[in-house]
Amino acid sequence: MQTQDLISTLRLSRDELKELLGAVREQRDGCRSNSKRRHSRLWLGKVTPIDVTLPPQTMKSYATLGLDLSAGGIGLLAGTFLYPNARVVVRLPMLSGTGDVPIEGVIKSCVHFMTRWHRIGIQFSVPIYPADFTVG
Repeated sequence: MQTQDLISTLRLSRDELKELLGAVREQRDGCRSNSKRRHSRLWLGKVTPIDVTLPPQTMKSYATLGLDLSAGGIGLLAGTFLYPNARVVVRLPMLSGTGDVPIEGVIKSCVHFMTRWHRIGIQFSVPIYPADFTVG
């Protein structure tokens, strides 16, 4: 599936995407001075496919937008509510271009953010090395 297809799956026009990412940047800049996060890398606006296991063992795939990435997890925006404690597989593209890596994790938080969006916090089952996926 191409990036354009995933964004339209999220029901976003280019202008809506620009506005949404601007709001995220604005909120991030306001919170940065109080942040105690370490080793987080910007993943803002990257389309990130996730597979969520819902009871009773049903798998659903969602296209989400990335916020940030750390060794222990990832922050995403989704166009729907996703239940905390649901098991997920996040597919992250390797920076080297060798393909996507499936990373297992658990949804730790899902908070309403602007109109129809939800901020999703996913904790990875095993730590990753963020530099394998992002620059900077």
